[in-house]
Amino acid sequence: MPIWAESFLKASETVRNVAYGLSIPHIIISSLAIGGCTSANAGIPDIFVAKFAGTSLRFGYIGICNNVAGNGNRTVCASTLGSSASFISDNLSTTEDAIRQVISLQNSASLLMPVISWISFGLGILSLICLRRFRWTGLVKSTQLFLWLSVLTSFTGAWAVTYIVAALASVNFRAKFAMEKGPALIALQWTTFALDLMITCLVYVITASPIEEKISTPASKSPPAKSAPPSKSPPPKGPPPKGPPPKGPPPKGPPPGS
Repeated sequence: MPIWAESFLKASETVRNVAYGLSIPHIIISSLAIGGCTSANAGIPDIFVAKFAGTSLRFGYIGICNNVAGNGNRTVCASTLGSSASFISDNLSTTEDAIRQVISLQNSASLLMPVISWISFGLGILSLICLRRFRWTGLVKSTQLFLWLSVLTSFTGAWAVTYIVAALASVNFRAKFAMEKGPALIALQWTTFALDLMITCLVYVITASPIEEKISTPASKSPPAKSAPPSKSPPPKGPPPKGPPPKGPPPKGPPPGS
C-alpha cells in the first residue's frame, strides 16, 4: 500500500475516534436537556423550558416541577407522560388549568424536536459502528441521513427554546400565564447542536471520501512477470569424441622415411 494511502487510513481512524469521543458528552448533555424537571435530584429541576412568572412552577420537555410548602418548601417533580392533569396538580399543589397548558406545550412539535434529534443521533452512531465491518453503500447513506437529520432537529429545538417566550406571548396567554425562559436548558440545547454539527461533519469526511473507498477495495494491476531466458548448458567434460576420418583424397607430399 502506498505511503499516502496508509496516512489517509490513519487519519480516518483518528477522525472516527474523535467522533466517538464527542458522542459521549453529546449523549449526556442531550439526555439532561430532555430529562429536565423529571426528578428532584440536584440540578435537574433547574433545567426547564419555561417557568410561570411569579411562581416556582416550571416545566421541561416531559416533566414538571413545583416547590410545595411544608417540609422545608421541598421541590416536587413529576413526569407528564401518561399522567392526568388532576393527578399532577394534586401532587404539585397547583391548578389543573396550568397543568393543561403545560401538557399542551409539551405536545407541540417544537418541543418534540430534541427527542427526534436524540433518536436520530443514536441511530447514526450505531450505523457508523456497523460501518467498521460492513462497507455498504446503503449503510453509508443511512449514517449520513440520520446524523444530518439530528443536526436539523437539534437546531430547531435550540431555536424554539430560545424564542419560546416571545412565541408564547403572541398567543392566547393571559397575564397569569406569563413565562420566563430557562437559561440552563438553552445553553444545553445550543451545546448539543454544536456537538451534533461537529460530529456529523467529521463522519461525513470519512464516509463520503472516494479515496477511502478505493483504498478499501484496491484494483491491483501488476505487470506480467517476465520469463527468464533459457539457460545454456555447459559443454561436457573429457576428451572430444572420436569421429570418422575426414573424407577426400590424401594430402600430397613425399612418402615418410625418404
